[in-house]
Amino acid sequence: MRQDHMLPVSPKSDKIHPFLYIACSAESDPSVWTYIQAMRPYLAVNHIDYIVGTVRLPSDVRRPALYYCPSLDLKTDPAGPYSVLRVSSMHPSSCGFRCAERIKRYREPLSAQPVYISRTRREEAQDLPAVWDQLAGKTDREPAAVLTPYRSELARQTVRGLCDYWGLSFQDV
Repeated sequence: MRQDHMLPVSPKSDKIHPFLYIACSAESDPSVWTYIQAMRPYLAVNHIDYIVGTVRLPSDVRRPALYYCPSLDLKTDPAGPYSVLRVSSMHPSSCGFRCAERIKRYREPLSAQPVYISRTRREEAQDLPAVWDQLAGKTDREPAAVLTPYRSELARQTVRGLCDYWGLSFQDV
């Protein structure tokens, strides 16, 4: 795991600002790391405290309001790649599902293909509201090229969805 990404933007996290845990595996594609970097200014200006860490939430980190795990997952579907937001419960009142709906609302206009919300049985979130974000590009098939053309806008719209979920007024950079 790259240690420089483990540090929170705001070392003094308080209970006033939402706290986001961004999980990322050490084997992640460099495009995912760059995508997370593109999210940073939007998170900061919208007063969302966050930590980027390992896939498994460390025991010494306070309980986040949301566990968010982006990854690059290219689909080989004949219609082209698409993005999937995975949640542990598809019930409309579950926190993860409501958050995924808001991210989808802002992200879908960026893609030629739909953004899907699907159920997962992953355990890493340890009963936290969670969204596993399987990113994909418009028509690219190469992992490094997928996020490059619209990485900043994708990061902007993801944070916009997070702000909507938490009832925050989105502030642009």
